[in-house]
Amino acid sequence: MEEERRRAAVERARSRLSAGDDLDTVLATLRATGLSDLQCVHAVHDLLDVSLGRARALVHLSPAVAGDRDGNDAGPESLVGALDEVNRIAALQGGGPVDGPVGDSAQRLGDFRAALALALGMVVTERDPAGRAVLVVPTDGEILDEVRRLRGLCS
Repeated sequence: MEEERRRAAVERARSRLSAGDDLDTVLATLRATGLSDLQCVHAVHDLLDVSLGRARALVHLSPAVAGDRDGNDAGPESLVGALDEVNRIAALQGGGPVDGPVGDSAQRLGDFRAALALALGMVVTERDPAGRAVLVVPTDGEILDEVRRLRGLCS
């Protein structure tokens, strides 16, 4: 029954994204239907076809979820907590436990880049030619330029 409820919520979220709702609105709706942080990460992974790390960053950095933690989060700043959560999601998808962190160094670096871009407010969601929501993440150079700009404002 729980899995049915999750699938129904994800399908409603998919419809809302296709209709033009932004991701924060959709995440707020998923949380309101009772999905946990972990289930929301899994849903974003499915909805946007992004890595688990990127899905986690999107969920945990979203203002729609930030004030509504369910207590199962080790904290967005905790790498160990992030890897543990990725492993729990992978176990959910695969139906069994996963040993060790998921993904190679390049994947984790990409996930870090995505989380940094989100924290800087530089990630946007656009529609691809098929009408699916896709994330547009800035290049490393664009991220560094934004960090330099912000440092300049602080000095």
